[in-house]
Amino acid sequence: MNSQHTFHTIPCRQGWRVKEGGEILSTHPTQKEGWDAAVKASRLTLAQGKRCRAILHRLDGSIREERVYGRTLP
Repeated sequence: MNSQHTFHTIPCRQGWRVKEGGEILSTHPTQKEGWDAAVKASRLTLAQGKRCRAILHRLDGSIREERVYGRTLP
């Protein structure tokens, strides 16, 4: 497991967007739905044997919560 995928849940005009590597994966009306989608994407990525993390941002762009999936390297 040498690369790490990062799923960001960020605010947008339509609600909350999930992005990974600059690509928009989905858009949701609520923060909770967006966060749930990012966590689900992280778990699916972990099931493929890849390290990943989900990051939930506040309206101002700062990080509200972060979850890391998979073994972290020293």
